[in-house]
Amino acid sequence: MKRTIPETGKITKEAKECVQECVSEFISFITSEASDRCQDDKRKTMNGEDILTAMQAVGLDNYIEPLKLYLLKYREANKLEAANERAGSAGASASASGGVNQDTPSAASSADASGAAPPPSVVSAPTA
Repeated sequence: MKRTIPETGKITKEAKECVQECVSEFISFITSEASDRCQDDKRKTMNGEDILTAMQAVGLDNYIEPLKLYLLKYREANKLEAANERAGSAGASASASGGVNQDTPSAASSADASGAAPPPSVVSAPTA
C-alpha cells in the first residue's frame, strides 16, 4: 500500500486493517464460488482454473487474462524447479558413485544459492 501513495502520505493502522479485512472477505468469496464448482463436478481438489472460473462468474472478467498468464508462468517456474531438483539429485548420486552426469544441467544455472527457482514475473492486473 505504501508504494501507491505519495512519499508524504501516511496509512493509518485502521486503514490497513480495513484493507486486510476486505482482502480476506474477497478471498473467501472467490474460494467459496470455486468450491461450489468443485462440488458440482464432484471433485475435492480446487485448482487455478477453478479460481479463474469463479472470478469470471462474479464479473471480474478484466482480471482473467493477466491471471491466466501469471498461472502459466507460475507453473513453468515450478516445472523448472522440479527439473533442477531432479538434476541436482542425479548429479549428487553420480558424484557419490564417482561418475559425472553431463546430461543434466546444473541446478545452480537457473536457481539462486538456496536452490529455489526464480519466481515468475508478476503481471499487473488491469484497472477497472
